[in-house]
Amino acid sequence: MSGRYAALSILALGAGLAGGISAERFYFNRDDTMADTGPEVLYWVAPMDANFRKDGPGKSPMGMDLIPVYAGDAPAADPSTVTLSAAEINAIGVRTAVATTQDISQTIPTVGYVGYDEHLTSHVHTRVEGWIEDLKVRAVG
Repeated sequence: MSGRYAALSILALGAGLAGGISAERFYFNRDDTMADTGPEVLYWVAPMDANFRKDGPGKSPMGMDLIPVYAGDAPAADPSTVTLSAAEINAIGVRTAVATTQDISQTIPTVGYVGYDEHLTSHVHTRVEGWIEDLKVRAVG
């Protein structure tokens, strides 16, 4: 009886192994013919002159290979629009945040001096007899 169970377990193990290999080959790793070919190529453009376009691959007037422009990579109609790829954004360290309105600082402690223009002061002279005992002069004139 134990020989039957051993043979049956070896047979089940072999069937499971064969099923796993076939599932891995045909289900998880499909052939290249079944895979998606990628985004659609709209046109081919010269790397040094974006105005030179062709419908297929080839050489630019400068002798360089043409670069494909895919459906999602078409340039924007507005020339002032700047677009960066995710790799470029990560490389230059761009950080984004939601814009909010708030005070920059409540108070700014600082030192200041208040002064006046000596030439714009008015002098009032009274005609009274007396002596000046203490005169604290701080300005010329």
